[in-house]
Amino acid sequence: MPMGGMGMGSMGPVPPAEMENLAGPLHTRPRPPLQPSRDELDALSLAAHARVRAREDAKMSQLQVMEALRSVSQAQDAAEKATLSARKAQEIRSSVQEVRNESDRVYLGLGIPKIGKFFDGTKM
Repeated sequence: MPMGGMGMGSMGPVPPAEMENLAGPLHTRPRPPLQPSRDELDALSLAAHARVRAREDAKMSQLQVMEALRSVSQAQDAAEKATLSARKAQEIRSSVQEVRNESDRVYLGLGIPKIGKFFDGTKM
């Protein structure tokens, strides 16, 4: 039985571009054209809109993740700066306390000033 427009009576002619799709061993006759019902068209439309919405949601999610990562990075930088500032403040506090103790010793006449590490105000 030849394929195509010849010998198919009620099916009608098959366009040459579709002949290649129908030439396989599973296809012995050309398929009739699709005629979807209104419900099927509505379902296809709904699926297409859902797909577009899913892509938009995915893009928004990616943007939100990127913003969250930036925020985390900024928070880490701020935490590191705070840690360094706390260390520097503790060093200054220790130096100030040493100077006070030394000053008190000299004022009370408990000995000569200790030679050692002096407070350096330029390290602030």
